[in-house]
Amino acid sequence: MRSGHGRQGRLGECLPTTTGEQHCPIATRWGQYLAGLSGRSCLLTFDGIEEFLGESLPPGADLRGWWANEESPDGHAQARSWMAAGWKVDSIRLDARQVRFVRAVD
Repeated sequence: MRSGHGRQGRLGECLPTTTGEQHCPIATRWGQYLAGLSGRSCLLTFDGIEEFLGESLPPGADLRGWWANEESPDGHAQARSWMAAGWKVDSIRLDARQVRFVRAVD
């Protein structure tokens, strides 16, 4: 636990609020980071993402489905965060631990 911030969930892990809604603090930070990026695409390593987050990605991040672009409320919090920030996963190289994001085009 980080002092002054309450319990921190992993990227993709949501925490219940007092109103029963779900709050995903690390997914929210990740979305804010992506929203601040310029350009049309970015290639990120898992190590770089973990450095930004200050913790390891969850074990599920080693599976292709964890990186799926799911917008539904029942989908993954991490996908909702990057899609809300205007990005989508274009490709994933699990062997190289790299993910390429591209700007989502409507």
